[in-house]
Amino acid sequence: MLLDRLKYYHQFEQLLNPKNRLWWQCELIMITIQTGRFLFYVLLSFMGESVLRSYCPYDTTAAPLFDYFNHLNNGTPLNLIDCRLTLIILTIFLIFILHSQYMLFLNDHNSITWCLLYDISNRNYDHYRNSIVHVQNVDMIKTVIRTFNNCYEFNESMLNSSPRIIHDCLARILKKNPKNFIDKLIIQLMLDIDIYKFEKLQLQVFSYAGLKQRMALVMTMFLLNCLDVFLFILVISTTLNFACLKYFNFIRIHMWNLWPLALFDCINHIYSGYMLIRNCTLYFNFSTIGFVFYSSQMNSLNKKLRKIFENSRHMINSRLNYLRLMVWRQFQRQHQHMTYCIMYSGHDV
Repeated sequence: MLLDRLKYYHQFEQLLNPKNRLWWQCELIMITIQTGRFLFYVLLSFMGESVLRSYCPYDTTAAPLFDYFNHLNNGTPLNLIDCRLTLIILTIFLIFILHSQYMLFLNDHNSITWCLLYDISNRNYDHYRNSIVHVQNVDMIKTVIRTFNNCYEFNESMLNSSPRIIHDCLARILKKNPKNFIDKLIIQLMLDIDIYKFEKLQLQVFSYAGLKQRMALVMTMFLLNCLDVFLFILVISTTLNFACLKYFNFIRIHMWNLWPLALFDCINHIYSGYMLIRNCTLYFNFSTIGFVFYSSQMNSLNKKLRKIFENSRHMINSRLNYLRLMVWRQFQRQHQHMTYCIMYSGHDV
């Protein structure tokens, strides 16, 4: 389905597919040429108006940028200052696309940065879909509606039980008063899967991630997929269509004899705009899902830390001391692993 190809999940899969590397390289070459072309326009704007007036009639991109024909028909001089500012801004956008294209698509995808991002996004999402038992495809809108219509409370201590007990408890607490919408939504997602199977399908990098953390990541994937589709449809149906109509209206009136070159330029500009939106959304998706995971992990570690040092008056209990030591060692391992991932992935970031 076409809309599925716009989702974060599919874009990330395509990004990591080595078969697409040649296409990413072609994109890099194209955006490099576009960047060099606009840098040439910036230099051209500093060469004087006479040079621009002799060049613009032969370039289907420079003419509308400098509004050449309107000034020619009105007998007014070109507004070089505004044109320079516009060209500099467009060149900065192209430089961003060029840099992001290399960092996202042509970088080493075997590094820990990509392994941990894939772990908490697509791999966890695949495990969730493989654990669905009630429905084949989860409809997020229906899930949200069911969540609003059902009231229940999310009990944190319930996560310490076995997966089968958790699933039974989730089904029993549907009639209780709500705690908050996020927890209700997580519970509703849990009801659609075999929790025992989902827990057995562990992540590779973050094998210690808890059930609630992983469900929060699944919910984030749902939201990012919907947001990506909405954003692409919105931009394509408004900005790109309006820009294309305005551009071709200009070409039809002033430069119809150069329509093949105008068509080629229009395709280049549209694809450059698509690359800008795609790379921006990928940056946003990566930062969002990373933030959700690390914030939930920090909350989990904080709870472990409080659990270690609470009830200090019972320190004489040897069994309690042993349990504290076990939790403390678990806390140290998870904290050390998370710190390692943040430090080494930060180099790529």
